[in-house]
Amino acid sequence: MKITVTRGPGARGPSPGKGGEPTVVVTASGLPEPRPPLRAVSVPDARGSLVRHKTLNYLTSVLALWEAEVSGRDEAVFVRDGELLEASVSNLAGVADGELLTPPAGRGLLPGVVREVLLEAGTVAEGPLPVDTGGPLYCINAVRGVEPVAELDGRGLALDRGLEERLRGVLGESGAL
Repeated sequence: MKITVTRGPGARGPSPGKGGEPTVVVTASGLPEPRPPLRAVSVPDARGSLVRHKTLNYLTSVLALWEAEVSGRDEAVFVRDGELLEASVSNLAGVADGELLTPPAGRGLLPGVVREVLLEAGTVAEGPLPVDTGGPLYCINAVRGVEPVAELDGRGLALDRGLEERLRGVLGESGAL
């Protein structure tokens, strides 16, 4: 289920003072089919400060995903200063220096529900994920769950089915999935 709240009908233009009563739109759809392990491409992060807010402006994510698909990949991962931040519509969790990490929210990402559940459970910690990671690496979100990334920028990444199942188990027990 997705709930969208707008400023409502009103005069044309961006001024919030010109709106009427808020409009609430609720949509429901089935969950997408699971995808095989993902092949991803890194893209420079130029999203700006709005990235920390859940908005309807998906343009940078749409363009990044389009870039991935044009190059024959399934997903795009935003990168800044040599660190992985998040995918087009997912947070990341991955192994770096033997520890399961998710990028710090302060680095410029939208902290999702699944990410928060894993942090609260102590399953992941906040820390940088280097762009040259060898994996395992996962895209995590409340719609698609836990998706392993098998390839980043043409490099094969380690897959760990046991860790993947552990993440799914924590999320299933919490009711997040």
